[in-house]
Amino acid sequence: MKKYLPITLLLTILVMISTSYAYTPERMGGDNIQHAWQDYYADTNSPYNIAASDQYVWWYSTFAGTLTRWEKNSLRAHIFTSENGLLDDPTAVMVDRNGHAWVGTYAGLQRFDGQNWHYYTTADGLSNNQIRALTATYDNQIMVINNSSNIDIYHNGQWSHQPIGTNNRCDEPVDVARTANGRLWMANNNASLCYFENGRWEYYGLNEFGLNANSIEAAPDGNLWAADISSINGGGIIRIAPDLSYQHYTMANGLISNEASDITVTSNNTVWATFNGFPAAEQGVASFDGTNWNNYIYFQNFPLGYVQHVAVTPSGIPWFLANEHILGQDGAGWNYALSGPSKNIHYMTTDHDGNLWFGGHGIIRFNGIGWQQFGRPGNLAPTYAMETAVNGDVWIAGNGVIRFDGTNWHVYTTEHGLPSNYPRDITITTNGDIWISFDENVGMARFDGSSWDIFTTTDGLAHDGVETIYGHSDGTLWVGYGDNYEALSVYDGTNWQHFTTADGLQYPEIIDIKADRDNNIWALTRQNISYYNGTDWISTAGSFGYARQIAVDNFNHIWVGDANSTNVFYYDWNSWQVISSAELGNRNRGGYVNNTDTGQVWFRGEASVSLLTRLQVTDQVYLPGIYKR
Repeated sequence: MKKYLPITLLLTILVMISTSYAYTPERMGGDNIQHAWQDYYADTNSPYNIAASDQYVWWYSTFAGTLTRWEKNSLRAHIFTSENGLLDDPTAVMVDRNGHAWVGTYAGLQRFDGQNWHYYTTADGLSNNQIRALTATYDNQIMVINNSSNIDIYHNGQWSHQPIGTNNRCDEPVDVARTANGRLWMANNNASLCYFENGRWEYYGLNEFGLNANSIEAAPDGNLWAADISSINGGGIIRIAPDLSYQHYTMANGLISNEASDITVTSNNTVWATFNGFPAAEQGVASFDGTNWNNYIYFQNFPLGYVQHVAVTPSGIPWFLANEHILGQDGAGWNYALSGPSKNIHYMTTDHDGNLWFGGHGIIRFNGIGWQQFGRPGNLAPTYAMETAVNGDVWIAGNGVIRFDGTNWHVYTTEHGLPSNYPRDITITTNGDIWISFDENVGMARFDGSSWDIFTTTDGLAHDGVETIYGHSDGTLWVGYGDNYEALSVYDGTNWQHFTTADGLQYPEIIDIKADRDNNIWALTRQNISYYNGTDWISTAGSFGYARQIAVDNFNHIWVGDANSTNVFYYDWNSWQVISSAELGNRNRGGYVNNTDTGQVWFRGEASVSLLTRLQVTDQVYLPGIYKR
């Protein structure tokens, strides 16, 4: 006999597990309209270290005491704390050869098998519950460094303990590894590298100064790799062979920098290392294929500097912690793992799969469940505008114009026919043409699928300083001008028509244009707004401090965000209503407001984005966020 949960209990469970957003239903815009907020917050807690399986990326924050598990396929992030699974604040994380995550805390060790947590403390065989570091051997022995005089080793369900050295050269381990010949290695806080053989710890040094290596990794081929080496040893990376001979790699023989911060090795003996040198050209990552170092350098072919840690999945995919971001290579570029939106996002578009794309200081995709950030192709500047083409390609204005075809990124600059590398706005007309405006007074550019054409006053523009552009569903292109130029133009593909303040247009420069659901054209300036009904320009008496964008909701109400007051205004076709900054909380920062094709209204907040869901209230039960169109 099947049993079903009561609907009230089911809704309670749904609310409890939906930690990525919160609903706050309120009345707005008349007695028959209610709205609810869904808030998505950026993770502002700095990650400290990472681990990766083929399904998940894991990272933890010592500042917040949180552990995050990010699922690659769904992009869903789950955050663990001491209230929902962690023994205590995390101190270490590692993925073993079976893909299971191990987490060290101040109160013991725990393992996630894909479904459940398993816990290990002194009662189960640990020497001490305060875990400091974890590693796994080639045959999946789990080695634990804690606040004891042992290295604890877990294998096949049993614990064993290797005492550490008693002299100041072979104690206080910070990392540990076991090579294929069974030799146990230890890096420690005392500028030493030691190995255990014939019942005793032996000191390994290149010279009288020893070998200060804080990161070591055993390769399947029997070699030991050591990084984070002191400059007194020449820095760089050391490879130690089974016979204890070594090879020293520095900038002189192919490294990005002599300041290597972390190292790991894949199952096929590919070595990955991270670098934190100075200047920026000495920051990035590198892989070693057995013969050559392949370098990925900041500002050249790697999007970030200050690369701290690297982890590889059992199948060999590398993931990096760099400048408080977590990113991996997927074959098409560098992708980021996120537990929420980025802290700096401005513009938005919707693709044909229903994904939301956000631009700002990075490019972010939200699939309704999780967030994914993409490395800026060519290390371009912050995003200024985004649009989705009929074929599903996402077009982005940055330093140059970027197109994402779902797999690969394509960058267009002056070398490809653009009049400038500094685009301001982007729109797409119904015939598929891509239109770009620019910061400089160079007119506009149109891409017809094969080449770029330039439009200036010679071709019909009222002014070469184009501020904003908008492709209407009827095929026309609307153009607003900057530099306090009193005009707005419309182009039907053949002829231009120009409107000025003499026609009722508001003054001064137009900063955003959008059509409502009745095909009225709205033109926004910094302080006011008006719309064109096909015959006349009509002022709505809207007055703002510093407006930025227009949005249209599913009730055809017009929304404007104000950057100065951080209020939000909406026009209900009778008058302008205001939602004060006090009511909004931190949901409006900078005046950025956007809408999807279905009328969802999104706001950019303080380290968050917020979806405003507006509902017509009937005699039926009202469930926030659940409605039928």
